[in-house]
Amino acid sequence: FSVSEWSMGQLYAALEDKGIPLIISLDSFQNDPDGLYELLCNHPKLLVILANVNYRMCRILFPLLMKFKNLHIETSGYKPQDGIEDFCRRFGAERLLFGTNMPQGAGSAAIAMITYADISLEEKKLIASENLNRILGGVKI
Repeated sequence: FSVSEWSMGQLYAALEDKGIPLIISLDSFQNDPDGLYELLCNHPKLLVILANVNYRMCRILFPLLMKFKNLHIETSGYKPQDGIEDFCRRFGAERLLFGTNMPQGAGSAAIAMITYADISLEEKKLIASENLNRILGGVKI
């Protein structure tokens, strides 16, 4: 199905109205960054967590992250050299959410990306669990 506004707009609006975050795969946009831009423009209060992001998408994602504070990134596929450090400097650790993509992906690589990143322990805690806890409204994980 289409993730475009004409198809999913009512669902996006309902999620936005209730404060429920949308977790959506980058693959859903089928290499159509305009669709993601449209979603973020039309629903500025909808917290969007983009999953399955890869290192090749930085040129598309960085302008969106600068413009839309409601856009967050799940980390399982985000593995550019020093990418976690760069992301934290540019946008803050508060917009990264730890993910593994298990069982399709190896959890150890996802853990290593955060464990060995040259960022503060506080930033690592934010990414590892505290951001998701905040987004879910204080639910203890």
